[in-house]
Amino acid sequence: RWLVAVGLVLLGAGPGLSVVKTLPDEDDEYQPGLVGAYTVGGQTVERIDPDIAFDWKGGSPDPRLESGRFRARWQGNLLVRQPGRYRWHAFVSGAIRVRVNGREVLNGKSPQTVKPGWVSGGEFEIAFGEKPLEVEYSRTGQTGRVMLYWSSTHFPLEPVPPQLLFSPLLAVICNGLNGASGWPVLTVAIAAMFVA
Repeated sequence: RWLVAVGLVLLGAGPGLSVVKTLPDEDDEYQPGLVGAYTVGGQTVERIDPDIAFDWKGGSPDPRLESGRFRARWQGNLLVRQPGRYRWHAFVSGAIRVRVNGREVLNGKSPQTVKPGWVSGGEFEIAFGEKPLEVEYSRTGQTGRVMLYWSSTHFPLEPVPPQLLFSPLLAVICNGLNGASGWPVLTVAIAAMFVA
């Protein structure tokens, strides 16, 4: 009898490796948080962020990147617990764009380049369930700050709760295994052994 074993081998996993300490149970499809990609110049780093609430001031968004203007992009899923009308808001120093389920729900920038300000989108109807969420941010001035909020017919203005933000586990693993060159460093190893 032959037993075929399949395993994962991580090769060249360097500073681009996101923190994934243990894999969840087989039934778990999602990892809490959003996959965030931060770009300064030609260098991009990725990590898992529990929410979108940052005040970088004049510093770098990640210790692996230099200070200065940068772009950030978060992707994942949002769990909408109640259907209804929702509105998105951001307290931001820079520019922000938010898409929920492929629909743009917020697009704006702070009124001043020095101080953060509020930007708000229009109301829209959203159904119950998991919805794809994509947030893009650009630091346009000397300081960087972004805090994502929402409001609804069910609740007043509040930060988007971290417990409602998820990323597919496969995306978390694959994004976490990209090296500095951007090439995936995940290799599937197949080994066959004879079992008596």
